[in-house]
Amino acid sequence: MHRRGDAQRIGRNSSLGYHPPRSELQSITQGAHLKHIITVRKLFVQQIRVHKTMAIRTVALLQLLMVIAIANHEAHAIRHHGDGKPALAHVEGFLTDMSSGAHGDGSNDHRVLSVELLHRDHPSSPLYVGASKEDRIARSVRRSREYVGDGGGGARRRRMRRVLDMGDGEYVMSLKIGTPPQRFAAVMSTVESVVWVQCLPCGEVDGQGCYEQRGAMFNPRLSTTFRNISCTSRACPSFGDEVEGPDWNSCGESNQCLYDFDWAGDEAPYGEDTASLGDFVTDSLTLDTNISLGSFAFGCSHEYYDLSGMNGSGNANAGGFVGLGPGALSLFSQLNQTVSHDRFSYCLLAAEISSNQSTSVLFGNVRTLPGVVYTPIVDVETGYDVGLRGITVNGRRLSIPRGAFSGGVAFDARIALSVFGDEAYNFIRNAVRKEMKRYEETSHEGMDLCYNVAEVSNPVLPSAVLHFAKSADYSCSAENLFMYMDEGETILCLAMLSRDTYTDSRFSSYNIIGNVMQQNHQLIFDKGRSRLGFTSTNCASI
Repeated sequence: MHRRGDAQRIGRNSSLGYHPPRSELQSITQGAHLKHIITVRKLFVQQIRVHKTMAIRTVALLQLLMVIAIANHEAHAIRHHGDGKPALAHVEGFLTDMSSGAHGDGSNDHRVLSVELLHRDHPSSPLYVGASKEDRIARSVRRSREYVGDGGGGARRRRMRRVLDMGDGEYVMSLKIGTPPQRFAAVMSTVESVVWVQCLPCGEVDGQGCYEQRGAMFNPRLSTTFRNISCTSRACPSFGDEVEGPDWNSCGESNQCLYDFDWAGDEAPYGEDTASLGDFVTDSLTLDTNISLGSFAFGCSHEYYDLSGMNGSGNANAGGFVGLGPGALSLFSQLNQTVSHDRFSYCLLAAEISSNQSTSVLFGNVRTLPGVVYTPIVDVETGYDVGLRGITVNGRRLSIPRGAFSGGVAFDARIALSVFGDEAYNFIRNAVRKEMKRYEETSHEGMDLCYNVAEVSNPVLPSAVLHFAKSADYSCSAENLFMYMDEGETILCLAMLSRDTYTDSRFSSYNIIGNVMQQNHQLIFDKGRSRLGFTSTNCASI
């Protein structure tokens, strides 16, 4: 609420340019108001001519409508405010605040929504279990290996149907769904375009049940805004488009839209069978105190089964999954109708502080840092894959055949380790080994190339550069290439895996940049311009 002086000052200096005296307001509200409305309208037309952007035209129209509404229906406001504090001054103050909040320096493109992103080992994470550094790293390595063995992002590129193991996933977002809100931790991925959470009742399809998760499952009966989507709705087949259609009838007994997210049978690398099945629904989604989507579409999973055994690892499991991919049903795409302007960004913290500080995913026209370069997205309709043209290690360009990267490259924060096809990986491994020949090689479970640096105070480590299309170079420091595997920092390993070591040759040319290599880089996923931007920075300082 503005003080009296503030309201008057805003009235005189605001973009409205009109501050009628009390006598004029009285005449307006007593019925002889037409000429005053015309006068106000002329003033707004003048303002619209001055301000060229659509955003300000929209605000000006809203201002005009509200002034007319006040003039016609709020006559009693004069009696309430009195003594040099006309009702219109309060409206002007409110609308000026609204205008500045809507367009700032001249357009509404600067609206940004920040959603907290937590590493699963952060004490505030719903998935936090508390463990030694060795245990945390071991679990992180296991999650990366299982993801690679699972086919990884290659499944998405080939439009295969699959579901993510909820025991893995390095970063989580908090979702509040329903009215009143029910809170869940959801695994975040940039390579998928689906959102789903486990829902009560579970096991209603064929008795398979749901996996154990941290916290309560979503209970639709407790939400007053929960709605099933009917089979005849245009939204129902759109969900099928994301997964090439369900494997079974997409219409339930009550005409509700059903979904079947799975990767099963012969399409799976080792014949595993994992799936999430349930209803396709809408409900209110709240991301912070200011942003709420009243009709957010997501999967309400009533059954989850996993014959690969990965869910039996004892890890804390998330309550669902949130994809930020370019598909119509991702969180990013649904937010795009409100705030995201076809782009989002994040900047992952260095490993040593990610377990005690949080970062954010920013949706909207985010501020780009100096030095950001862009590389084209190969096919923005299916994902954010980009073209890798070569790799340099410590100043030496490697002779990797161009075909080694033909399957594309995805930036996926869901796994820690980066993954390259066998051909490219061998070049990288040999180059790193040459640079590290002064140190003693050793072995460590789950890792391929490791060194014993227990007697070395400050090991000299190589750096690298990834050369993407359009001369966009992605610089990798030693911290992006290596991981210390223990609390005492005596074992140092290359933070990469060979895809062919853990999966079949169908995915041999598909590559993933994991979150270790992404740390201390601002990444900008710009769907609107079909490009991915990046630059190295200290993410803790922005």
